[in-house]
Amino acid sequence: MTEVAAASGLRALMRQAPQLVTVVTAVGDEGPRGITVSSMTSVSMAPPLLLVSIARTAAAHAAIAAGRFRVHLLGEDQAAVSSHFATPGKSSEEQFSGAFTDAPGSGAGGAPPQLAGCLGWVECQTAATHDEGDHTLFVGRVLDAAVERPDAAPLIYQNRGYRRLA
Repeated sequence: MTEVAAASGLRALMRQAPQLVTVVTAVGDEGPRGITVSSMTSVSMAPPLLLVSIARTAAAHAAIAAGRFRVHLLGEDQAAVSSHFATPGKSSEEQFSGAFTDAPGSGAGGAPPQLAGCLGWVECQTAATHDEGDHTLFVGRVLDAAVERPDAAPLIYQNRGYRRLA
């Protein structure tokens, strides 16, 4: 099987796997950046570590590589937030203006911007990076975490669409 055929098969298979939808934010030389990410998982509880996978071509890559990032778990009522941060080509100002503004006081002093209304968030300091294929795997040491909406359902993405838990 060729690499192209294997990639096509993997893409088709992964479309069938339901994924939690998150937005990762960070601050880099060009200001705050954000990106919608479905490849996020916990790695360890002792010490607490989290992993996100970011395409090296993503506008947010350099900001995330700067060392601190925040992962926001989106609620099922936040599909518009997911779509907003998934749309490429937006400037930093366009990403963090209008309906998708930071929570008050976030982003100060180089801290990753905090989005309002999420189910919860995790702030991380980069512990390790691994370049694999066209992505960088960022392993973050958890600095802080909070559940903001414990009774809300998460936003799920599967087979090119948003889904609800049954």
